[in-house]
Amino acid sequence: MSGKRNRQAGHNWERKCISFLSPIFPHLVTARAESRNADNLKLDLIYPADKYNELPINIQCKTMSKRVNYVKLLESMPEDKPNVILHRYTEKSEKGRFMEKGKYAIVALDFMVYLLEQVYKQEKVKKEDKNGIRIERKDETGTSGN
Repeated sequence: MSGKRNRQAGHNWERKCISFLSPIFPHLVTARAESRNADNLKLDLIYPADKYNELPINIQCKTMSKRVNYVKLLESMPEDKPNVILHRYTEKSEKGRFMEKGKYAIVALDFMVYLLEQVYKQEKVKKEDKNGIRIERKDETGTSGN
């Protein structure tokens, strides 16, 4: 029975991940519903084939009562995009129910630094705009893009 419960818990976590990511990635679907090949590549959440290149990351969802072997899992995923593991950590209660203890996103350090740089740039732009400072952006040729 625990195998069936674990499978169902995993499917439920995938659907929950879709629900909180859908405002950012509106076309997100489970790989098992869309593509057996993607599912075999250790991808859980994907965009449909006609929109595949629009999703900027590879996503694997795990709900476990033990620690995820994230090094092994990240290495098993495709390397065409940054890989993200969404981990729902649970513990078994005295009554035998699995209780959620935390949710985590596991990414490579270089991708985390990239994300922080993007957030910092956005916050800097917001702060400068708020203070009434005109921001001049340059395109790749070095000329004004405004």
